[in-house]
Amino acid sequence: MDKSEKKVLKPPNALSTWGFSMAWWVVSIYLFALIFQLSDSLDKIDWFFSLLFHISILFVVELNLRLLIPKLLQKRKFFAYFGSLVFLLVLGVLLNEFSFNQLAEWLFPDYFFISYLEYWEIASYLGLYAALSTLLKLSFAWFVAENQRIELVQKERERLNEELSTLKAQINPHFLFNNLNMLYALAEKQDASLPQHLLQLSDLLRYVLYQTDMSKVSLQSELKLIQDYIELSKKRMDPNSQVKLLIENSEEEILLPPLLFLPLLENAFKHGLLGRKEASTLWIWFKKTGDSIEIGTRNSLPDSSQKSLGGVGLSNLEQRLQRLFPSAHSLQQKVENDLFECTLTLKLSGCVV
Repeated sequence: MDKSEKKVLKPPNALSTWGFSMAWWVVSIYLFALIFQLSDSLDKIDWFFSLLFHISILFVVELNLRLLIPKLLQKRKFFAYFGSLVFLLVLGVLLNEFSFNQLAEWLFPDYFFISYLEYWEIASYLGLYAALSTLLKLSFAWFVAENQRIELVQKERERLNEELSTLKAQINPHFLFNNLNMLYALAEKQDASLPQHLLQLSDLLRYVLYQTDMSKVSLQSELKLIQDYIELSKKRMDPNSQVKLLIENSEEEILLPPLLFLPLLENAFKHGLLGRKEASTLWIWFKKTGDSIEIGTRNSLPDSSQKSLGGVGLSNLEQRLQRLFPSAHSLQQKVENDLFECTLTLKLSGCVV
């Protein structure tokens, strides 16, 4: 698990929510009985008084939770919510007075009750419970929303990891097969550069297989991957062809998702150098400007009559960019003067992993 990844906490189920609600009201009734007790110890009349008072409290809290908050507050209708809440508190005060003056005589005929609190004091208690219920409701709603957001982020990371695994599976057999053939040819010729190319291939495959398990890698490691790929690919192209690499402003320590640049190189070598019978030139450039980095390739069109603007690798790259850098990337492709140019621009602050 990535260190930056948060643990998903499951929201409480209906049973635990019901249990919390029951415990809340039991404690509330007990505290009211203590606050308004008439003697040094709690008597029945204290419990009855607390229960009567909670009729108006329940009325305000339940209407606030089930009607005002979902219909008004969560829809950002603030003036309507607070106006309705004031009206609800007025109804709660009237219900409180009715509970003690009328309902108490019917429920507890053996006792005499009187609400000795002023209207503003009753409204204060009701307002306090309305405020507490609003805070609890909004806190629970935030918890659920945050939990859903974290789950979506984790699912997105899982999809990205699957895509990366698929990409590695596409790269390894094809690239390994071609380079093993090239290394076999060098071995037959007893070429002195064979050990160096074996080491480059080993480093490249080690990087693709293991380093890319991380959500982000250093820019320097990605640029070294490009250089190793170029050196290995040179042995398979026309000896008169050229690769011109220009790297600017790459000294700064930058972290970014792995294997974003390699599809551009594969496409350029496949269609620009290895896809031609005559010598040609491949231009590759990288530069960093502020919060953005740019890498591009320019190559001659292949000899084939199908002069497409890119292959499957670029399509897969575009899909990855949509998830990694939504609204923070640009992958431009164009043909001009028999040259195919592909430019990738990334805004680093727009990366979502």
